[in-house]
Amino acid sequence: MLRFTVDKLAKHFEVHFEIETIHETWVYGKFFFQIGENIIGNEEESVALNIAFGWIEQYLKTNQFENDSRITELSTEEVFATFYDPFFIYKVTSLQPKFPIISHPNDYRFYVSHLGESSFNNWAILFFDNTGFQRILWATLDSRSISEAFLEVNTFQNALQNALKKYHEALLRVRPP
Repeated sequence: MLRFTVDKLAKHFEVHFEIETIHETWVYGKFFFQIGENIIGNEEESVALNIAFGWIEQYLKTNQFENDSRITELSTEEVFATFYDPFFIYKVTSLQPKFPIISHPNDYRFYVSHLGESSFNNWAILFFDNTGFQRILWATLDSRSISEAFLEVNTFQNALQNALKKYHEALLRVRPP
């Protein structure tokens, strides 16, 4: 079973965005995640924020934040080998999956890199909502260096909801109805 101590619990998780330009219905700007001192995503790349926040809104509405209790027994490399590598051409590890994933019609349901649009093109990000904690793992695809953080329950969802709210408020300021 995976054990972690309070010092491994991330102090905060935040979604950062900055609106740069608006062209008709398109909203462009910066978008990335921050966990403690770790920046996940390309801070410099401009992305279609309306698409990124559309993905976030859909994710919050439709995702049941399922977990797979078997991940508590897996190292970071084994998690990627099991829950990422079987579904994508670009592999993060050279390991074989620890077990087949067949319990859900959308087997890559733990993959959340799409939320950041092209800001996350060079990143593989997995999120698990476990009983008592949340586990987020990320890797850069060029270096294949894997990191992870543990979050308090609902931290991920709350950060996404807070960012979505701030995005809508910012849109009202720059583009009144």
